[in-house]
Amino acid sequence: MRNSELHPILRSLYQIERSQSVPKVIVDAIFARETGVVLHGVSGWEIQLSYDADLPTVFSQMSEVEAHLQPPSEDEAFGMLPSDSIANNWIESHYDLGTHESGLARHSEGLHYLAISLDGSKTHITVGNGVDSFTFDQELGPGFESVGVPYDIADAYLFAHRD
Repeated sequence: MRNSELHPILRSLYQIERSQSVPKVIVDAIFARETGVVLHGVSGWEIQLSYDADLPTVFSQMSEVEAHLQPPSEDEAFGMLPSDSIANNWIESHYDLGTHESGLARHSEGLHYLAISLDGSKTHITVGNGVDSFTFDQELGPGFESVGVPYDIADAYLFAHRD
């Protein structure tokens, strides 16, 4: 499996989903593949992007398959959702998982995202290092704070793989 960073795409998704007049979950799964990143839309579409896709590229490809997609806005206050909603917490998690992605290597060199998916009120984050993989489940309900989750994943991975 390719050890490539997803932070450019995760941060683009955050900006696109937050920029909708009514912010909503547009992408419910992200898969890191050898050939690039696959985004799975809530409405059933899939697109493949290169690991280095920038915000305009991500938006352009998503707008081809997602009806009425509004362009990304730099205004953080645009399209606010209730702070404890599942949708808001999922969107916020994209920013955190991307911004702090380097924290995955805290205890295991080469640990990287393999898949990130939304399942009801939980997100499943699968990481791997080329030898084995580990899935970290995060509840997105009330009280969820998306701050440094990759560090929590690294700690849980270490705990699960201790000798």
